[in-house]
Amino acid sequence: MDSRFIQFDVDEQGWSESRVGGKALNLRRLRAAHIEIPRFFVVTTDAFGLVEPMLREYYAQASFDAGTPAQASPDWLKDFDELLAPVMHDIHSAWPLVSNETGRLAVRSSAVGEDSAALSYAGQYATLLGVSLEGARQALWKCWLSTCERGLIEYRRINQQASLPHMAVICQLMVEAAKSGVAVSRVTREGRREALITAAYGLGVGVVSGNAATDTFCIDLDTGRVRQRIAKKDVAYRLSSGDDAVRAEKVDEPESLEPVLDRRDLARLCAVLPRIEKVFGEPQDVEFAVDTGGELRILQSRAITAEMPISVHRLTFDDSNITESFPGITSPLTFSFAQALYRDVFVGVVENLTSAEAHSAPSRAAAAHLLGSCRGKVYYNVDAWHRLLSCVPFQRVVRTAWDDAVGVRKTGVHVAFTLVKHTARQALDAVRFVLFAVGRGRRVKRAMRTFDRLYDRLHVIDWRALSAYDIRCEYELTRELTRRCWIDAMRSDLLSAVYTSLLRLILSRDRSVSAERALGDVLKSSEEEWPSIRPVTELRRLASLVLRVETLSSLLHSDSSPAEVWSAIAERPEFAQLRSGIVEFVKLYGMRGPEDLKLEIVQEGDTPAGVIGMIRQVLKQMEASEDAARPVRGSSVARGRVDTRLMAGIIGRLCSGALYDREEMRLRRSRAFSVARRLFGELGSRLADRQLLGSARDILFLSLEEAFALVDGSYPPGDPKQTVQPRKDAYASWKAKAQLMPSQFSVDDMVACESWTEAFESGDRSGSPAENLSGVPCSPGIARGKCRVVLEAGEAVLEKGEVLVALVTDPGWVHIMSRAGAIVVEKGNILSHSAIVGRELGIPTVVNVPHAARLLATGDLVEVDGNTGSVRVIERAVP
Repeated sequence: MDSRFIQFDVDEQGWSESRVGGKALNLRRLRAAHIEIPRFFVVTTDAFGLVEPMLREYYAQASFDAGTPAQASPDWLKDFDELLAPVMHDIHSAWPLVSNETGRLAVRSSAVGEDSAALSYAGQYATLLGVSLEGARQALWKCWLSTCERGLIEYRRINQQASLPHMAVICQLMVEAAKSGVAVSRVTREGRREALITAAYGLGVGVVSGNAATDTFCIDLDTGRVRQRIAKKDVAYRLSSGDDAVRAEKVDEPESLEPVLDRRDLARLCAVLPRIEKVFGEPQDVEFAVDTGGELRILQSRAITAEMPISVHRLTFDDSNITESFPGITSPLTFSFAQALYRDVFVGVVENLTSAEAHSAPSRAAAAHLLGSCRGKVYYNVDAWHRLLSCVPFQRVVRTAWDDAVGVRKTGVHVAFTLVKHTARQALDAVRFVLFAVGRGRRVKRAMRTFDRLYDRLHVIDWRALSAYDIRCEYELTRELTRRCWIDAMRSDLLSAVYTSLLRLILSRDRSVSAERALGDVLKSSEEEWPSIRPVTELRRLASLVLRVETLSSLLHSDSSPAEVWSAIAERPEFAQLRSGIVEFVKLYGMRGPEDLKLEIVQEGDTPAGVIGMIRQVLKQMEASEDAARPVRGSSVARGRVDTRLMAGIIGRLCSGALYDREEMRLRRSRAFSVARRLFGELGSRLADRQLLGSARDILFLSLEEAFALVDGSYPPGDPKQTVQPRKDAYASWKAKAQLMPSQFSVDDMVACESWTEAFESGDRSGSPAENLSGVPCSPGIARGKCRVVLEAGEAVLEKGEVLVALVTDPGWVHIMSRAGAIVVEKGNILSHSAIVGRELGIPTVVNVPHAARLLATGDLVEVDGNTGSVRVIERAVP
């Protein structure tokens, strides 16, 4: 078509900014560089010239009228139609050559000077989406009339652009966008080439207007390393019927929590952004869309007119299943001890899995910050975990498996991974990973033998006979003891997480089974008696010994104190079997109890007299009611396809084996912590005797480094008592408010800044009563019963058949859980302690139920469905 009013994107001549405007000229340059953009034509500034006198009058009125904005009169509109008749004739001819079967185009401004290196005019002019041919005249008028908007006039005045701008108009094929966003490329002050990308579902109008929640991705264009922050995207903007009609649609979970852009999208953007930079010779601000067919389309590109501080690096802290190990408030000594162990353990795990020497430094840097402590509560530093896991083979699979396994909430999470492929290294790392998985069993057995030898030595040490310096030296052996069992526990944990993800994938592809329910069935079918159940089993065996001997039974049922009972058992030879059993229990299981990884917690079973008290509790339970056999329900996997049953069986056995080994090493980890508890207890007594601390337990309020600095002479000038007392006061205050602390929060940049503490004021602490709750089903079965909300294991008095409702459980809760008719826990996942014990005991169990301990009250009658994860309130308790 030969027309002075129309310029097609394929035309070779006629491309000047004065004729087509800045935006259209940029699109033409992209087209010439063979970058994929939707086809378009331009209504040139020659058409604008036809109505320019009218618009100048309108512009003058809008510029100087301090009251209401200028209004277009009916006479003006009539004149506009007459002047524009030849232009509309050409538009009618051009429109079908660019549009598709929908007949809809996007109509965008392209003013002279727009999208230039000096001024962007971003958002100042009109853009209309989904315009039909019938609405073309009105869309053209709105674009031109936007030159007279008062906001634009002020923008031009500030930037000393006084005259009315000439405007062309782009009519571009409307992309049916599944997802859209803006990508900005830049060179940092450190010389790195980066891209910042924000994206949302649906049309880009939600992104550029700021009305839609967006995911943010920061990519190092040289290395392909990606950091991403995932938002909860509740709304997507999509085209509706009518010109420029956009509707907001709800985005449901889990889609709303998933990253908008996948690995392929990010890789394509990483490839095209440097090409666009090369076209213009400088970094660009690029709008893009991914259509419903998955194709990437570049919609426009403009220069970056002002320096942008890009900060996607926020720190996210999540308590997820770390609360199983360190619930509530944790002392500085315990935290620093655990933090040092996490660093050593996970550096070892990563370096075991990868052959790349380059990963050593990044993994060590990330591992040093895996845990965070805020107001005494321990959190995972999610960003550090993702950085660490980006160093292992199959990083995306492993990271996703880790997120699922520990129950990290995905909203707002900052993820690090890399897009760059190193095929040879990946192949070598894959071989190492397979060998790592195959050698798990032998490696764990060897580690258990080594641990048991070291523990036998440390368990019998008389710490009172050692000097403070000798205690300091023995600490190194204690740390090595703990590290060895923990590193194998984490190796098994990692493998079980990967196996569980594979199981979930296999089961989800078979529509004849319920994936989550079948997953629990597969894991249960492979489980033997777990190490975490052994303390309860052993206590029941000891109680049975008591019941078989009348004199023993009378002694245990007497009013004598536990210490007096133990003294009698220790003296009388006929009680030798029970005596040796109690001594062995103290050695193997005495340290196992609620919060057994906290150095500040004294476990009841740490002494023979304490075990006597535990046996008495078991005797009362045995006498109150006999444990009825729980019904055995057939596995739902049996209804699946043959290939599903076969693969699920194989992977299930591998997963169960890894889980079993994990629990074996966790039991030994508790033993190692009991050694550390005695070590630091004695060291605290020495420091208190020397008047360096007010009491032996004050050592709990020093960090590991501070405690040993008092021994080896490196403590800085000052009185350690003055360090301890403010911390004791602060921790007492925090303990009273522990339940108000959020499960997840994020902070910018400096961890010590006020936003760290302010995060607690804005954390999610709400929860109105609800009749239906849901979580992750972990152990099948349906049970009804009255709730018993238990916040601390020490306060639990659970009647047989009651529904246990807790914030979190740990291995020390087994004696409580064994009496429950059903288990509901706020934290956890299908591989957590609550889930494993629930399956082992055959108790319907649902975990990861948000706010369960607040939304349910003691006495509420509920129905717990361990098959579907639902918790239904049948009747509320009378206040």
